[in-house]
Amino acid sequence: VYFPSLVKVSERLAGRWGRAADAGAPIDLQADLMRYTVDTVSGLAFGAEVNTLESDDDVIQRHLDKIFPAIFRRIMAAVPTWRYWKSAADRELDESVAAIGVAIRDFVAAARKRLEDPARRAAPENLLEAMIVAADDPQSGITPGEIDGNVLTMLLAGEDTTANSLAWAIWLLSKHPESLA
Repeated sequence: VYFPSLVKVSERLAGRWGRAADAGAPIDLQADLMRYTVDTVSGLAFGAEVNTLESDDDVIQRHLDKIFPAIFRRIMAAVPTWRYWKSAADRELDESVAAIGVAIRDFVAAARKRLEDPARRAAPENLLEAMIVAADDPQSGITPGEIDGNVLTMLLAGEDTTANSLAWAIWLLSKHPESLA
């Protein structure tokens, strides 16, 4: 079930890099891998086709790109000024978080629509659908907010950690051709 989705996203990445190679253009390895992981996580975990690899103006990717730098700025800040007044960067973060919230609600709404099929509800095809089915059980204790939070966590963790791990692995393999072989 998952393999065809992985192949589709991997072919998009290969196409993107192939076009860059044909044009003699450099690639931004880490940025491309961030797009790759967003597309992969969205497809596998949420059943959503976002295709950030073939869109240079993808809303989800554009807003995800703003969240981590803002988080790091806040972590490193000596004084939490954003609690008292909002800088332009803080306002951009708020806008990005709101836009990602809209995308998450869209993912959930699409999954709920797919779950109108009783057979699909009986056998959810991805993590989001399984969370929704579980949350619909009044005894589960899972709230809609927790579903949204899990989707956000998967988007952020799936994008950053996996993309950076892949980028380092590719770089290290390029420096150690004997390991690559």
